Amino acid sequence: MAQPLRFVDLAFPSHVCCLQRAIYGLKQAHRAWYNELRQFLVQNGFVNSLSDTSLFIFNANGCVMFLFVYVDDIIVTGSDGNLVDKFISSLARRFSIKDLGALSYFLGVEVLPCSAGLFLTQQKYVTELLHRTKIGGSKPASTPLPTDHDLKLLDGTSLTDATEYRQVIGALQYLSFTRPDIAFAVNKLAQFMHRLTTGHWSLTKHLMCYLQVARSSTEAEYMMVATTASEMVWLTSLLCEMMIPAAGPPTTYCDNISATYLCSNPIFHSRMKHIAIGFHFVREKVQSNQLCISHVSSADQLANSLTKPLSRTKFFLLRFKISVSEMPTVLRGRVKDVV
Repeated sequence: MAQPLRFVDLAFPSHVCCLQRAIYGLKQAHRAWYNELRQFLVQNGFVNSLSDTSLFIFNANGCVMFLFVYVDDIIVTGSDGNLVDKFISSLARRFSIKDLGALSYFLGVEVLPCSAGLFLTQQKYVTELLHRTKIGGSKPASTPLPTDHDLKLLDGTSLTDATEYRQVIGALQYLSFTRPDIAFAVNKLAQFMHRLTTGHWSLTKHLMCYLQVARSSTEAEYMMVATTASEMVWLTSLLCEMMIPAAGPPTTYCDNISATYLCSNPIFHSRMKHIAIGFHFVREKVQSNQLCISHVSSADQLANSLTKPLSRTKFFLLRFKISVSEMPTVLRGRVKDVV
């Protein structure tokens, strides 16, 4: 690298420094850190997951450990607590680390143990977002978007500065990791970031108030099934690497009968020839019994809460079915303490 200012060698002012190790802040430092950590983990018996390069798996003598790394934040867990403690000590001898104890907060997500497992919440994240946008004291809304309002490009008076709007939408996109019930609303509002109006901003505030509460259709549906199938294949592969057995082939539900038949029918329909061949891999998965495609009525389609505005009763029912629920009472005091 170039010689630092005020530290230039007067005898060789045009020379450059030859680095013996990566320096924090250089663009290649990230890869150097990952490679160094990966080498250490592999030497200690870990295997890099093929499904997610951030995941490392140790499996020996009936003991299993999982290590997940995000830049310099690391989560370690396993079936043997003593083995995990020994590994953390070994990791501390090689790298300068700080053991924060049991997992409680990671990348804006609070992790709380409960009787059913782990409860993931971003309540602190939501509270900070509401405080930053000064919407904390507003009247709560029962649904993410009102059903009597159709979003349009020209909806109200145009606003010249969309900076805050874009920041809020970006924050809401990250929130949808633990709140899939707002996915449709956020996606819809994100379509107007290039031309913000008072109407768009008003509906964004409505969504924030909700958080204070807690060519043919066949072609489109078929392509969505294929996209879902690819995600299911990835998830199945990841669970397999983590030694979590599947009870059977995963099932994908579709409320379009024609698309459902198309997934299982080996006959190539002439009216579907224009669909890219890549989308037809779902047929191979169905025929090899690696995936099941089942029809479900539109009234019972869970994805409706993610794709369209609904009435309060219908929305609450579907939200409950996708396991977005109220925080267990036993945890509320603990979350309050964290916030």
